[in-house]
Amino acid sequence: MPHRQLAICVPSGGLTDSASVRYAEDCLYLNVSTPAADDGKRAVLVWIHGGGYRTGQGSIPWYNGTAFNKNGDIVVVSINYRLGALGYTDLSHLGDTYANSGINGILDQIAALQWVQDNIAAFGGDPNRVTIAGESAGAFSVATLLGCDAAQGLFQRAIPQSGGAHHTLPKAAAEKVTRTFLEQLLPDHDGIDQALALEAVSVEDILAAQQATIGHFEQGAGVANELGVAVSPFYPAHGTPLLPASPLDAIANGCGKNVAVLTGSNAHETTLWGYGDISEEKLERIAAGYGAESVLAAYRRARPRASVEDLLIALTTDHMFRIPAIRLAEAREPHGAQTWMYLFAWESRAFGGRLKATHALEIPFTFNNLDRAGVDVFLGPGAQPQALADEMHQAWIAFINGDSPGWPAYNTSERVTMTFNTQSDFVNTTIPGAGRRSINYGLRWYLTGTALLLIPGGVQMVLFPWLVTVVLHETPTRVGLAQMASQLPMLLLILWGGWLGDRVDQRRLLIGLSCAMAIPPMVMAWVFHAGHFNYTLLIIWALVGGTFAAFVQPARDALLNRVAGQDIQRIVILAVGVQFGVQIFGFALGYNADVLGPPLLLIIMSSLMLGAALATSRIPSLAPKPTGKTQHPLTAIAEGVKLVWHDRALAPAIGQTFSVGIFFAGTYVVLLPLMVRDLYNGGSAEIATTFAANMLGTVVVTFILMRIGRTARPGRVLLIAAAVSASVLSLLMFNLPKPLFYAVVFLWGCCGGIGMTMSRTIVQEAATESHRARIMSVYSLGLMGGMPIGSFTLGIVTEWVLPPGYTDAPPPGPTSDTTILSGGTFLLAENIADSVVVISNNTLVAWGPRGMVELPNDSIGMDMRGKWIVAGDPADIENGNLVLPSNVASGDPARLLAFNSDPRTTEDLAGALYAIVSEEGIEVFETESD
Repeated sequence: MPHRQLAICVPSGGLTDSASVRYAEDCLYLNVSTPAADDGKRAVLVWIHGGGYRTGQGSIPWYNGTAFNKNGDIVVVSINYRLGALGYTDLSHLGDTYANSGINGILDQIAALQWVQDNIAAFGGDPNRVTIAGESAGAFSVATLLGCDAAQGLFQRAIPQSGGAHHTLPKAAAEKVTRTFLEQLLPDHDGIDQALALEAVSVEDILAAQQATIGHFEQGAGVANELGVAVSPFYPAHGTPLLPASPLDAIANGCGKNVAVLTGSNAHETTLWGYGDISEEKLERIAAGYGAESVLAAYRRARPRASVEDLLIALTTDHMFRIPAIRLAEAREPHGAQTWMYLFAWESRAFGGRLKATHALEIPFTFNNLDRAGVDVFLGPGAQPQALADEMHQAWIAFINGDSPGWPAYNTSERVTMTFNTQSDFVNTTIPGAGRRSINYGLRWYLTGTALLLIPGGVQMVLFPWLVTVVLHETPTRVGLAQMASQLPMLLLILWGGWLGDRVDQRRLLIGLSCAMAIPPMVMAWVFHAGHFNYTLLIIWALVGGTFAAFVQPARDALLNRVAGQDIQRIVILAVGVQFGVQIFGFALGYNADVLGPPLLLIIMSSLMLGAALATSRIPSLAPKPTGKTQHPLTAIAEGVKLVWHDRALAPAIGQTFSVGIFFAGTYVVLLPLMVRDLYNGGSAEIATTFAANMLGTVVVTFILMRIGRTARPGRVLLIAAAVSASVLSLLMFNLPKPLFYAVVFLWGCCGGIGMTMSRTIVQEAATESHRARIMSVYSLGLMGGMPIGSFTLGIVTEWVLPPGYTDAPPPGPTSDTTILSGGTFLLAENIADSVVVISNNTLVAWGPRGMVELPNDSIGMDMRGKWIVAGDPADIENGNLVLPSNVASGDPARLLAFNSDPRTTEDLAGALYAIVSEEGIEVFETESD
């Protein structure tokens, strides 16, 4: 009946409303929801409603597309089509005019898609970026269109939710349904007389005959007994001119291979219908109706503790929905078609929890419409699972906008399936125990990329202060200026980094920036090799690296939410642990900076950054999250700052972080390296050990927090950690023995780990999806932006008010317990005036302009620029290093060597001064060329 356009429409209440049915022949309407009717060329979502091909309409509030408009900048179209006997009665026996009458409803859907092609540009949509989606019968329709040649080119992506390509009737079965239907409707007519009679019957009579026909076929064990397939009457019929083969067969032959597909099902689909009292006999009868007796035995073995009801729900859910979705993906794989699989497993609390993850429950999550009419009936009591709705909604947005939904594509070797639940995860269903939690692929590669990017950061945290304090031997003020230069771009640019991170694909941004960050270390390696290194180039390197970091950090922080799932606090703790833990490996590399040399370390840093780019590329691609409007960058940045300023959770957390950046971070990057140099005569090894002690404290705390679990009051814990941290830090005012110094730094790291974790948790959880990168950039500004202020200020204060052991005045004379061996001033190097070598309490000491520095008996003592060394006999060269003899400590005679360059071989020692030192005095000699 192609010229009669009748359909059943229900009022626009919620999906669970009960209302009188109204009818309208003029029913082929559609609804358009758009961010703007302009020339935006936006992606388009065409939604096909479900209802078993018998009920439903496109204007149900659950299908409201406002959230897609706002959060994804997507145009949404929802359509109507003919249903039941009016849409799917095969009347082809009445002549060619009715050849495709068994798929009238599909013809309506094709007509709607053609309308979209012709008109959607006027609503801001792009006809070349169309995704068709639907649930239940809507999903059956999507799969049918995917396998229909006539529909190809009308859409580029497809999302069948809870429905595959199995749900059509063979020609013979459709004809059997038609005969039964006509016997009910027109028992006294046949042939051409039937066609004329059909024009005269009322809609009420058609619906009554439809219901009688359905009752006839769906009695007993199931329709498979009589129709030969487990498909209901009045479903689309294949074997017609427009649909010659079943959709699954057509797809297996390559139809729709250029269309990307996102498909899946819910964990307990069939709880929605209920089966009354379930008995073993009923279970076996239904399984027999499916021809699944042997399969039932397998279900029993796999679920030994399952009740009869649980077995029935599992069997029917898999038969009707999950397995058809899998077969659809398998049919597409040989053609290289991309398919992503999901499983919705969040369990409803409604009706005492009996619904579980029932049929249609995922719809308000994907549309992000948990507040729409009727949704509360399905969700049940308790707090709304808004975080899960946000997560699913963003995955659908990403896919509709042309990207991966956020996990690897499905294939038969791995069968990766995204399980959406309170804690969502990627699951490899080829692994035994597929229902158990498996590796989150996106999070794994995120953490890998983060680690590979932060190991060079750990190296630089040692290498940079070593270069400026030890190699260049700069004053505290210039040390503070250098550290400020490395952090200054954060202060100036990080808000711009947040703006950019909210507008682009954060994954792609990180890949590009990681590659770019690998260039400066390679350049600096050449600078060192060519002998051109100086303070100015160090500052330039710091500024360039800080600029990249200002754009990397907010993008990386915002991306964490998109790969983390629901338990944000736990993942933040894990990320913080990884962040600081891997930097210890960087410190280990930096520990040997004076042995390995800067060029090799810089090349290693560059290689690791390229590795970070490669690891980040393995994260499934994610689409940007447009806000639905175009803003000037300054306006967008101001919007993010304003949001933080007025938020009762964000403002205090970020304010506290800013104070930490000023008062604590400056101590970390300026004062600690100076203390290591001037109080403990340390070099790169001691600086690395100090930083590693601090980081180890952070890692230990994060491990403990992971074991404890979620913290109910992170704000209170944050304040306590800050107070304890200040107390611990005050201990550094005393001239502590080196082991105790390391212990205090470790405790400080413990407090910092708690503070970092709690503050970041508060911000990550409170940050809205559309502004997350900007909010995280404000957070980073609080910490990293405060560092240049603290670094510069502390450098000046350190030089102005020096702690014990520091002085720029001429050193005082030797004390009474010091034996002067030189009998006066002994010039060790041309740049170090007024230096003497003494034995103080049987310990070798260098006395110079910066005061007394103890020289360890098991290592080289050297000026901070490598200008002089005190060491043993020139023959005591091991791997190019001079070794200080241990007998010096006992006061026995030993040799001291003084020279103006860093020797690598014995030939370099020609012409240098050396001395025989004993308690009686000192004799100075000049080395021979041999």
